[in-house]
Amino acid sequence: MTAKLHNLQGLRGIACLLVLGIHLGACESHFGIAREFLRPFRWFGFAGVDLFFVISGFIITHTQADSLGRPRAIPGYLFRRFWRVYPLFWLIMLFAVPLVGAALNFHEDPQWLPWLTLTPDASHNTYVGTAWTLVYEIVFYAAFALLFVLPRRVAPFALVAWAIVIATEYNWTSATPFHSATFAEVLLSPLILEFLSGCAIAAILKRFRPRFGRSMILAGVIWGIYWGVEFAVPGQPYGLCSLMFERLVTFGIASAFIVYGCIAAEREGTLKLPRWLQSTGDASYSIYLWHGPILMALHFNLLDWPHHTTPHLAWLAFMLLATWGGGMLVHRWVERPLLHLVKRRSKEPDALIYEARVSLHREGPFDELLVGGLGLRANHVDLEGPADAIAADVLQPLVDDELIFAGYPELGSRPNLDSRLSRVHGDDH
Repeated sequence: MTAKLHNLQGLRGIACLLVLGIHLGACESHFGIAREFLRPFRWFGFAGVDLFFVISGFIITHTQADSLGRPRAIPGYLFRRFWRVYPLFWLIMLFAVPLVGAALNFHEDPQWLPWLTLTPDASHNTYVGTAWTLVYEIVFYAAFALLFVLPRRVAPFALVAWAIVIATEYNWTSATPFHSATFAEVLLSPLILEFLSGCAIAAILKRFRPRFGRSMILAGVIWGIYWGVEFAVPGQPYGLCSLMFERLVTFGIASAFIVYGCIAAEREGTLKLPRWLQSTGDASYSIYLWHGPILMALHFNLLDWPHHTTPHLAWLAFMLLATWGGGMLVHRWVERPLLHLVKRRSKEPDALIYEARVSLHREGPFDELLVGGLGLRANHVDLEGPADAIAADVLQPLVDDELIFAGYPELGSRPNLDSRLSRVHGDDH
């Protein structure tokens, strides 16, 4: 078990809003109005996909690292990945087919088998346009499962070898579309390097104390802006999207900096993304799937909407409410109940008991006992002394295993770790 990474959820929210912005901006561009409020998103909004890929690589490695080298963990891992992706996707497809089909009068022969199984295919899913990215997710999940049959010490070398093969074998001058047609094209796509960079970030943060969080975020933002301008194709707002080398250099590297920086800054206690972004991140998968079909249907059914300034702003507000707000409702009423259907029941042995004696105040006796139940950690934690003196990297393993503290009843409140992870305090302090 791992503690929830709040900043990472916030980054999911940012990635989701970037993708929503570029698609809504594309609709806005059809009206030929002088002032397009979302025009900038058309130049960089697709970077949300790069950010999603880096986050996915990090999450899979962070949550599955202890299962590497354990073939028996494969069925559970694959089922959880299947349940996380497919049921909601199928429900959205069931909704999107009649809705988008009626709006576009779509007559092309649909490729149902690859579209519904999220397997590589040359045709693009017309009903849920973002589904091409899920193909990359599924292929990466499947390939990562192979690491479960290898000795754990071999896994990092296998991932490095995969990256080297992509870097050396990919034809960087090819015009292969990003919605690749075969498994080989997906496995050898430069976009996979973004997943692998997320894996590397997880490995780094597991072995080293996180540092320079906010500086890394700033470096990532500056890097993305500089190279985004440098590689921009004049007159083609989406031009950089299909230039694999330039896209990877620009938004892949920038995303890696930002993902590392946000996680490090949270552990350092120097940055916490807003709660509304975290909530958007929680619902990001629902918003990601939902916004495309509803956006297309509304766009083609509201073509007569006037678009001088005030009505256009009302149009933007309405479309945001329908896409972002509707996705939040889908998450609340559909996605969450689906996930709860198969909520994991722990079958691990009785938890080991860890204890730490620290002071809830900077001064005073160090006699407050904090007890937590952990899973399979073998190392014993026995701390005594002022909370200020306990290093963050000592308490971090407790946080990573969702240590639930229980203080003496006379304390009157349940102690919590503060954002810096280096001090324990009561709710009333």
